[in-house]
Amino acid sequence: MSSAIDVAALFFDRLPHEAIRKVIDISANGKNNDGLPVEASRLNAIAKGYTINAIAVPDQDPRIQLASYFAENVIGGPSAFVIAPTDITDYTAALRRKLVTEMCLNVNP
Repeated sequence: MSSAIDVAALFFDRLPHEAIRKVIDISANGKNNDGLPVEASRLNAIAKGYTINAIAVPDQDPRIQLASYFAENVIGGPSAFVIAPTDITDYTAALRRKLVTEMCLNVNP
């Protein structure tokens, strides 16, 4: 996740025009397990005014509270949120909810 956030921030840094909102979308079924610690990447993106939203895809192990992990360690910035599908079959509906939420936030920044 940290690498995805860093690369997205790099692309935003190089945009030739100014955007109203810059949103990084993360979708994963586990915690950050490669690259730099996610906290540094998250804080860097937030400091630049970027928002990080996420879909926490449920794991087979019900003891893992992935949505809480995302809320505490991954998402951030203006109006950031995490969507947690009830199970893997709910992913399409969760993706739709995320897109609609982001569009509604963009209407009233």
